[in-house]
Amino acid sequence: MKQPVSRIALWVAMGGFVPGIAAAQEIIDNGTVQLGINPRGNLVTGGTGLTFLPTGGEALAPGCACEGWGIADLTSGAFGMAGQSFGFSNIGAGSIVAAGTGTDAASGGDSAISTVTVTDGAFVVDVEHDFSASSSDNLYQVDVTLLNAGAAEIGQLVYRRAMDWDVPPTEFSEFVTIQGWPATRLIGSSDDGFVSGNPNVPLTTIAGDAVLNGNFTDSGPADHGAAFDFSFGTVAAGDEADFTIFYGAAASEDDALMALSEVGAEVYSLGQPSSADGATLGVPNTFIFGFAGVGGTPIGGPLGHAISPLGDLVLMGTNHHLDMATTRFDALSFSSLDAATVSTQGDALMAFGGLKFSLTGLGASGEIDSTTNNTGLDYTARYFGLNAEYSMGRAAGFERSLIGASFGKESFDADRKDDLGSLDGTIKFASVYAAGYNPSGLFGDLHLFHGDIEIDQTRLGMLSNFSSNPEADQRGARIRLGYNFGPEVIKMPGSLGFYGEITRSNTSFDSFSEDNNGVTTDAFDIDSNIVGIGTRYAYEAAKSNGMLYGYFDLSAMKDTMAKDFSVTQTTAGGASFQTAVDGRDDMFGKASAMVGFDFNNGLQGRLEGQRIFGNGRTENSVSLSVGMVF
Repeated sequence: MKQPVSRIALWVAMGGFVPGIAAAQEIIDNGTVQLGINPRGNLVTGGTGLTFLPTGGEALAPGCACEGWGIADLTSGAFGMAGQSFGFSNIGAGSIVAAGTGTDAASGGDSAISTVTVTDGAFVVDVEHDFSASSSDNLYQVDVTLLNAGAAEIGQLVYRRAMDWDVPPTEFSEFVTIQGWPATRLIGSSDDGFVSGNPNVPLTTIAGDAVLNGNFTDSGPADHGAAFDFSFGTVAAGDEADFTIFYGAAASEDDALMALSEVGAEVYSLGQPSSADGATLGVPNTFIFGFAGVGGTPIGGPLGHAISPLGDLVLMGTNHHLDMATTRFDALSFSSLDAATVSTQGDALMAFGGLKFSLTGLGASGEIDSTTNNTGLDYTARYFGLNAEYSMGRAAGFERSLIGASFGKESFDADRKDDLGSLDGTIKFASVYAAGYNPSGLFGDLHLFHGDIEIDQTRLGMLSNFSSNPEADQRGARIRLGYNFGPEVIKMPGSLGFYGEITRSNTSFDSFSEDNNGVTTDAFDIDSNIVGIGTRYAYEAAKSNGMLYGYFDLSAMKDTMAKDFSVTQTTAGGASFQTAVDGRDDMFGKASAMVGFDFNNGLQGRLEGQRIFGNGRTENSVSLSVGMVF
């Protein structure tokens, strides 16, 4: 940011360029992040403030050294502050001592401690900033201690930290995010990285879409930054307040949030460039400014990506199995035959008598859109099944009835959108069912099913990859009831059926952990209750060697239990948090067309095409069934 003349004048007046009040600075790094630290604990020295070493990107030094801090007693108005841009007030020279060994030639160590005293009348506070490596390579940890070294009580001790983001490669034009409200010690935040370090000065915003004292995401692009005020209340003489700051950078937004999650950060700001994919993916670099120990909830970040697509894929497989397991009675009616023909030839023509075995197969490809807390998917799926059925003819008031069992296996390959990873896996199904139909009149079926689910998934960051193997059991049932109107009612060949259905399922995922220091996800359940209504036109025609039949079907569905929910996850660093998952509870539709042939010798076959659309999902599938009645 190009610093205003007035700010430069203030900097000079307050000693920013006066050697007499300066002391040695230190540059430290941990191999990924490099910091330039002044004796009083504020950043930016020698062109280094916050540097991401893998790319060489520097986010604080361009334009002006606009980073610093201040403390105040809001009760008395006493204060002190330290910043190369907004100046130094009521503060000593300070000292800094580095230790360890950095990886960059410019670094004098990998850790440092800054100590300084703020004095404004009776307001006397010893301030220590202890810079050290955190549990994440992408973050430096700064443990801050504020000791009331005066003889009087501090009425309301407030600490302010502010910075101007100048994120490469679009310095002076970046997207800024602030998150963490509410937190018990957080009393103010804004995108004004040029604010005075004096906490008595009210915060204001710069960008029109930034929020004062509230959360916001990807404000900008603009030349702006982040400022936070934290209140530690009354501090008696000799007592202290402490908390932790994090400075860092990562090669993507996902990696940045992962780093914040790993250290248990509660409040944070992200600075991202306005170049292509800067706001969405945070590439080529996302810079990080975070806090812990301020009374907030540790963030979940992108870790929900380990959860959010799982339910979508499981319900996809359930739909495929139910459709393929019911290929025989799913036609709902074959009512264009007159009553006499049905009674004397129907079972023979439809090969409905005896025991039938059939093989079923399905191929599908589809897309699931991303939501606020769910990653999107592009996927392909393959289903193969074996059915065994026995026709009982007329039973329980139905002219046609059967019972059966089905065994199937679904294999799927899915890619997360935005190159965030993949999910590959299998679902093995076993089910039993019964159905009864009247060519003109009531029809219905009941299906009980169980699924065993195994998934291999990866989450990809720019620097970190995580893999896990979620497993789950699924139990459920589908019941369908409808009514067929025959040709005598619809005045045309075939039948027109109307039906309602409910598919209720519970999928129980076991706890699972990611490798490469990823997260552990607690066991959780996904409940689904898909209700739908539909209509189907069915037709058939008797041939010399059997029966040709088919249908056109259109239905509307809604999952009444697809509500937003949260799952507990724990980082490798031990921080636990709640991760939100969005439920997909909007209406969606299914459209199908089928043609089949039953030969008099007992051989049967059918081909079906289906499209699912709406509720952020599209899918096209083609299925084939071949069977034999004995």
